[in-house]
Parts: sequence; C-alpha cells; structure tokens
Amino acid sequence: MAEKSSFFNSVSGDRKYQASDYAAYFNSFITTGVFPNPTTSLQAMANGGMSVLLKAGKAWINGYYYLNDSDLVIPIDVADGALKRKDLLVVRLDTVLRKITSVIKKGVFASLPVAPAIQRDADIYELALAEIYIGAGAIEVTQANITDLRMDTTKCGWVNSLIQVDTTAIFNQYMDWYAAKQTEYDGDFSTWTTDKKDAYDAWVLAIEADQDAVEAQFQDDFIIWFNSMKDQLSVDAAGNLQLQIDSLTEDLDDTSDVINAHMVTSTPHRKGLAGGITPLGADVQVPREFLRKAPSMKMFFANQMGLLRRILKLELAPRHYLKAKGTTTFTSYVGWNTVTFGNTISDEESLLTNGQFYTAPENGYYLILSNLDFIFDTTTDRYEFNYGLFINGLMESIVDTIWISDPPTASGNKFMFKMHRVVYLKSEDKVNTAVNSPATNAGYKHGGANSTLEIIKL
Repeated sequence: MAEKSSFFNSVSGDRKYQASDYAAYFNSFITTGVFPNPTTSLQAMANGGMSVLLKAGKAWINGYYYLNDSDLVIPIDVADGALKRKDLLVVRLDTVLRKITSVIKKGVFASLPVAPAIQRDADIYELALAEIYIGAGAIEVTQANITDLRMDTTKCGWVNSLIQVDTTAIFNQYMDWYAAKQTEYDGDFSTWTTDKKDAYDAWVLAIEADQDAVEAQFQDDFIIWFNSMKDQLSVDAAGNLQLQIDSLTEDLDDTSDVINAHMVTSTPHRKGLAGGITPLGADVQVPREFLRKAPSMKMFFANQMGLLRRILKLELAPRHYLKAKGTTTFTSYVGWNTVTFGNTISDEESLLTNGQFYTAPENGYYLILSNLDFIFDTTTDRYEFNYGLFINGLMESIVDTIWISDPPTASGNKFMFKMHRVVYLKSEDKVNTAVNSPATNAGYKHGGANSTLEIIKL
C-alpha cells in the first residue's frame, strides 16, 4: 500500500493531480447527500399528467458536486391497463461518463410492484430522491403517488460535516433527567387520582343516603294521606259523588242537544223548512271560533256575547263594481245625490234586492268589494278612511261606514258604503279617478239581474 499526500505546488510537472484526488479530499469532511437548504432542494413534485417536477437544488456525491439551477420537468412512461409499477427518481454519479444527472429508473409491471434498486459500485453511485407509484390505467401522477426519500440515509440523506461533537454523554445525562422526572410525575398523578376517587366515593354515599331518606319520608306521607282518604270516602260520600257526576252528565247532554240543533249540517239549505232556516230575528248560539271559519262572501251579524242574530249569504260574483247606489241595507252616495232601492222579504224567507245593474264602466269607478272574509260585532261608531288605506290589500278594522274619495272633498266625488259590522274588506286597483253621473249609472254589478240575500243556518 502506497502513501499519498496532497496538495503541493508542482515543480517541473512533478505534482499533477486528478479530479478524483480533489473529490476524495472534499469527501473526507463533507458527507454524501442532498443539501438541505432550501427544504425543497431536489424535491419531486406532481406536475399534472404523466410527469414530475424536480425542484432546483444541490447534491454532493463522494466529493463530486451536482447543481440543478431551475425546476426540471421529467416525463414518466405511460401506465399499464391492468398492472401497476413503481419508478425511482435518482441523481446518478457516472465516473466513466464524468457527469451527474437525474434519471428515472423504470420499474417492472406487477400486481404488487417493487421499485428498482439503487446502484452503487466503482463506476456508478446513485442517490434515490423519490419513489413514484403508477397505478393501473393511471393518466396522471398526483402528489399522493410520490414518496419522498431524501431523508432516508440508506438511500439518500442530507449533506453533513464530518467534524462532529460526541453527544453521547449529553444524551445519557438527558435520559437520566427524563427518567427521574417521569417517576416523579407518575407518583404525583397516582396520589391525585387516589384523592379524587376517595372524594367521589364519599359524595356518592352521601347522595344515596339523602335519596333513601326522601323515599322513606314520601312513603310515610303517602300512607298517612291514603288512610285519611279511606276514612273520608264512606259509602254515603261515594254515593253523593256519583250523584254529582250524573247531574253534570245530564247537563252536558242537554247542552250538546242545543248546540247540535244550531250547527251547520251537510244537508243543503231549504228555505222555509222547519229546522233548516233560522228566521229573521231569531237567536242562535254559535261559538266564536266558528265565526273565524266563515267562508268568503258570507256576512255574519253577532252581538258581543256571540249570539247569532241572523246570517246572510251574499250570492255575488267574485268581483263587484259598486257605484252610486244602495238599499236599506246598502247605502252609497256619489256627490250629494242619493238613490234608494227597495228590499223585500219573500214568503220563503229570502231577501230580494231590486235595483239597476251595470257592468263595470270603462272609467270612473273603483273596484272596492271583491271579497268579504269576516264580519264581526261592533258598535254603531262611524269610521272614515281615505281610499288609499285599503287599495291592494286587507283593511283590518271595524267598519260601519266607509267614505271613499280621491281626493276626499266635503261634498263631491265621494262614495259611502254602509254595511253593519264589517271587519275585513279586500279591494283591488282603481280604474280611474273620474266619477260618472249617479243618475245614469246607479246600482252595482254582480253578474245577474238581482242580488239575493239568503238567510241560512250555521
């Protein structure tokens, strides 16, 4: 074995050195691997499709230097349709070709693939940077398919200096301290848990004792009460109680008969028939909740006690164009002119209103009565409303008299619709603000020659 030293100045060419001499020199104090700064140095990243991106970075292999100064796209061979594959990305030192390059070492297709082995001999030395999994039929390499091997010291590793401090003594000292602290903490925790368990057990025993005491007291109280009730419920007391129950049952049956006599049935209305029609002025007892269920186009007249005085069913079309006129039940004014129509009650107890009837004029009138939902009990107070308060919506107020004018004036262009005990009044858009002459256009339109107010029973 020859002795060797370096490096000295050459005299007449007697000191010539090879690149391998310099590599061996640097390799003596810098270990082989990837330079760790930045952390992405020579990291393999997914690039979309069948390729990977090798990030910029540096490596050191047995004293030889490698630099990739920009991100490098490395293609990956296509996948098999049924089998899988594992490729290996390496940086390879080739002393024969005198270069270091990045290389994809293609694996073998298999159902359980294995990555190729790295080569390390006199001519080739490889650092494995990443393992790339190619699934069956894959068309893209994702980051999840790439296993980073740079920190695996058996396949790559980070570059380090060979000049190191022996930390064995420091490490052993740390382990001794850690063991002592662990023993101390274990003892403290055991003591704490024992104290907590004892306190919890004592609390449970106290709760159970309280429950037993409450249960015993309840049983004593119940027995005392039960014995007193047995003494009070003698034969005479029980009989008297039964008599009171029988009396209440009889009163309930009588009340049910009265209510059933006045409730709405599914039988169609028959005017003039006994039990089918409630005569004008008769009193009928109706629960208030039933008033709320009144269908549209029905008018209910009720006093404050909920007694039904009379029920009128207004047989009108869905839209009603009220104009200048009224009757003894309906009275309206246009300007200072008033036209009155008569009402007659027929033998069959229907209320017939006679008058003039017209279709809605092209202009001049407001559609104010399209639906009557509910009529409620009220006093005879008069309420006045501007027209705009109830156009296009519901007006929820107790109404005896409604004055309509646009704009309101003292004498002209006003309309008064008088109806007893109205609450909900739905209206629609006006046609025009002008008002035609009441003398030629009096009356209201409902789709027929007459409007009939029919007396019915709930």
